[in-house]
Parts: sequence; structure tokens; C-alpha cells
Amino acid sequence: MFKGADGKMVGLKNVLLVPNLAANLISVRRLQKAGMDTSSKGSKTYTARLGKWQQASAPRVKRMVAVITENKVTPRLGAAGAEYFLTIVDVYTRMTWVYVLPKKSDVAETVKTDWLPMVERQQDRLVKAIRTDLGGEFLSKDFSTWLKKQGIRHSLTMPYSPAMNGIAERANRTLTETARGLLIEAGLPNYFWPDAVRHACVAKNRALTHVGEDKWVPYVEWIGWKPKVDMLRVFGCMCMALVPKKLRHNKLDAKATWAVHLGMAQNSKGWLLWDPFTKKFLVSRECKFMENLPYKEWKAENQAKIVLVGTDQIYRNAMRAFKSLQQRRKEGGEGELSPLIG
Repeated sequence: MFKGADGKMVGLKNVLLVPNLAANLISVRRLQKAGMDTSSKGSKTYTARLGKWQQASAPRVKRMVAVITENKVTPRLGAAGAEYFLTIVDVYTRMTWVYVLPKKSDVAETVKTDWLPMVERQQDRLVKAIRTDLGGEFLSKDFSTWLKKQGIRHSLTMPYSPAMNGIAERANRTLTETARGLLIEAGLPNYFWPDAVRHACVAKNRALTHVGEDKWVPYVEWIGWKPKVDMLRVFGCMCMALVPKKLRHNKLDAKATWAVHLGMAQNSKGWLLWDPFTKKFLVSRECKFMENLPYKEWKAENQAKIVLVGTDQIYRNAMRAFKSLQQRRKEGGEGELSPLIG
């Protein structure tokens, strides 16, 4: 403890004590970090508080308070007809959830039927309050009545004041910018934005979060133990996925196929993949990843193969349809058809 120039007593922490010295050694840098201003005159040094003293940060919320916002990504529909994504953040742990939705009107129903039951049953936590903006999807009579029945306080932001819902808005921005970077790095079209947003959310929940001087991992704070990251892979990298035996046409067919990694599957312990040849999504557990090979580099080297396989697939589909039609004609007693594809 020492007296400053304004006569007030000032206490410093982590000050080194040298027993053989008549006075303590005080670091000017530590004084400045503590919010002090130092000035020297002759052999004396004066210390005073800065005129612009910053207010101490507020203590962390110690209850389950969710902040909610939605974001329209593109007028063009993404995978599964997606156009919006809903972001929900727990203020205390910063745990984040993302729901990809086809319509804005699905927001309230998703909160009621998907998110809240999952939180309260799986983690045994009661949501005390929900904060949203003034979007029409949050102001419906049905949603307000439901919140009252659940005993959940509904807090609304002021008009044109997104900063009042800053935690959710910042999470929205983080997810959007991360997803954009993932798609660009992989060379994937914007059609895959829902998968990129989900992957960004998984990574965000498992990364260190800083709030003031505090730092923690949202997933650890929420679940209570460290997450397993052995299934995390580079988004948009190429992999070889095992083709199940029942899906092979004969014994000479390849046992694996090229696929693009789109993140972890939502409802099974596997990876969500996309086959660039058949343009179909698949889930597989048996994969060999080439994390240093993004889709854009692989595509540049295999463009001719993709076109060839695509043409071959069209031929197969046409022949299958022709044989089916021919069979129906036989059963109907009509004459056989001659193939038009040759």
C-alpha cells in the first residue's frame, strides 16, 4: 500500500519484496496497467488516478439465459431447401446452437419443439429467460402465451438496436464469416452453406472463449467434461469412403469412392459426405481423410473424370428406365421396343 498524489491509498498486487532493501520496488508499467498515471519531478515520482477511469466489468450471469437471433443467408435455397439459420446462445456458458430452417416462420416452433426440450431433458437445466429482437416470429400471440406457460421471461431489444442482443449478433457474425471462409478455402459452392455453418458452430463450441479476463471452453462449461475432438476434420477436404458390400454391383466394383467431407453427422456417429460423381449426400463411418487436399484442388485434377462418370450415370439411368418400360409393355401384351440409346 502507498499514498498517491491525490492522497488516496493505492494497493498493488504481485509486488516483489526484497528484504535487504529499505523500500519496495514498484514497476511503473504495473502502475499504468492498474489505471494510474505517473509523473516525475526531480527525484520524486507522483502517481495519480487517470481522469477516464473505466468501469469494472459486470459479473457473469449465473443462470440459464438464452439470446436468440435469426439470419437470412441467401435468397437461393441451400441444401434441403434451407434459407435461414437460427442462432441460440447461452449467456453464461456461451454454448451455441444452430438450426437451419427453410422459412422464417419456423423459428418459434423450433425453439418450442426442438431446442427447449433438448436443453431441459438432456442437461437438466431450466431456461430462466429468453432475449430476442422485435422480429415478428418472436412477437406472435402463440409464442408469447407459450413462454408464459413455461414461466420463461421474454426480454425484447429496442427498435434498431442490435447491440442490445450483442452476444447473439456477434455469434451470428462469427458463424457467417467462418462459414464463408470454409466454403472459399474448400472451393465449394454456396449451396453447402448449411453444412459450413453447422461445422463452424461445432468448432466454436470447442474453442477457447474470452469474456473480459475470464476464459473457458463453452462445451466444457455446458457438458462438464472435455469434448472428444478425434472426429473433427478439415471442412471440404477429400476422403475415401467405404462402399457397403450391398451397394456394389459386382465383386469387381471399387470398395471405396471419393467424397467431400462436410462435417460430423447430426444423428449418428459418422461423417456427412458428398459424392462429387453422383451429387448425393451420404453418411459413413469408414473413411480415410486427405486433410491437405481440398475439394477445389481435387476437382481441378479430376474434372474430366467427373464429367465422364456423370455421363455414364445418365446412360445407366436411361437404360434402367428403358428396361422398365419394356417390361411393362411385355406384360401388357404389346410388342418390344428397340432402344434409342446406342
